[in-house]
Parts: sequence; structure tokens; C-alpha cells
Amino acid sequence: MSSVNIAELKTKPIEKFYSLIALVIDKSMETKVSNIKNEDKRSSRKVSLLIADGSGFSIDVTIWNQVVDKFKFSVDDIVLLKNFKLTIFRDALVLNSLPFSSIEKTEVPDKSKFVKHAKASKPINGYLSHAQIMTSISVEPRFGWIEGQLLSIEADCTYKRCVKCFRKVETSCNDCNTGTVSAFKTTLYVGMDDTCIRITCFDQCIGKWLNKSTDSLCAQLENSSPKFHSAFEKFIDKTIALRVSFKLMRENERERTDIVGYSVCL
Repeated sequence: MSSVNIAELKTKPIEKFYSLIALVIDKSMETKVSNIKNEDKRSSRKVSLLIADGSGFSIDVTIWNQVVDKFKFSVDDIVLLKNFKLTIFRDALVLNSLPFSSIEKTEVPDKSKFVKHAKASKPINGYLSHAQIMTSISVEPRFGWIEGQLLSIEADCTYKRCVKCFRKVETSCNDCNTGTVSAFKTTLYVGMDDTCIRITCFDQCIGKWLNKSTDSLCAQLENSSPKFHSAFEKFIDKTIALRVSFKLMRENERERTDIVGYSVCL
């Protein structure tokens, strides 16, 4: 099977299988999803990826069950995906693995040029409007891209999180039996469609955006260094694109919209 690029997927038949070479832009941690279709109620494991190539577009990929064990790569690795199914999920083009799908690290000619073009890619499904977010939100998280003007940013205090599952812990994570690392979160206020929306971004997202280590950013925040806030000054009032998840949260009989940022592009 010959490989295609992401731009070509826009005109390819859905429910068919494709292979492609792409850069891993973003990767979620492994999660479990209940499958009510199975009589034994077994849950499925999944990892969500954002990949892009030199064609100018990026696309979301979901890796399921057995293929999760084959994925041993990191963000910024170039991978070859074989036999991934193109489907439409909630009005968006996505790629999904099946048991016979495979993913492996690979090389490309002129890697630096490939990576540069991939990181400048735009989402194949376009940008969501504020109205689209609000009409499609549910208790299950959804992913998409938004574009808007960065109005301001606030930094919260640092804390300790599990190395593996990213949950906030005091000393160690009993579930994962791992240690902790320093982390922090920030709140971005972004103007879009005449509305100001609040987006929570954690240390991994901010570190990738500013191309700085989490340790150095945590140290600046803990020491109230002006360098932390000055790093964002040049982005205020600029148009940015963010890959976000959004879902409906219910707390104390109240509902609120929770939006989390995963990637930031200018």
C-alpha cells in the first residue's frame, strides 16, 4: 500500500485504510474508555495523537488497545502509520487504528525541512467557533482547534504531579508507584467571536510553546521572577491557534465549561 499525505485525505473515501508518514505533534497519556457495546463491559485503552506532515495539514489519530503497546515514541518523532482507517467522528475527519494497524519510527530525506513544514501545519478540519463549542459540549471530552486573540495570561502556583499519570499528588503516586515532578498551570484569556474564553494550560503545553524546560519555568514562578511573565508579553494581542479539549463539568450541582489547551501555534 502506497502512502498518502494528510492533505490528500480530504479527497479520499472514508471507511478506507491508508498509510502515511508524519511528525508526532502532540500525544495524550493512555486512558480507558468504557465500551457499552461489549457484553462483558470491557473497557478499551486509547492514546490520542496529533500528527502533521509537509502537506500543510494536521489530523487527529486515535490508537486503540493492541496498537497502544506498539507506540513507544515521543512528540517530535517521525513515524510511519500503516493501515489506519479514515472515518468521520462528530463531523470531523480522524484516523483510527485497528488490530492489524501498525506504527513505527522512520526517517525522511531533509528531516529539518519536513519538521519545519509539519509544525506550521493547519488543522485539516479547520477551526471551531465559540458557538460550535457551546452547542457540541458534553461530559465526554472533545478535541479541536480554535483561533483567537491572546488577551492576558495568569499563572497559578506550582505543585507536584505524578510522572506517569500527571495527577496532582503530594509525595508519590500510589496507583502508578512513581515519584513526582514540579508542575504548574496557567490560565489564558482568549478573545474569539466577540467572546472572551478561559483556557487552562499546564506546564507541558507552556514549555513546548516557549521552548523552555518545565524545571526552569517552575523555578521562575516559585521565585516570582519577572522573566516568567515577560516571556508572554510579545504574544499579548497576537492571534494564536490552540488545540484544546472541552467538556462539561458538574460540581456541587453546578455546570461549567472546562477548556484545556494542549498545543499553541502562532
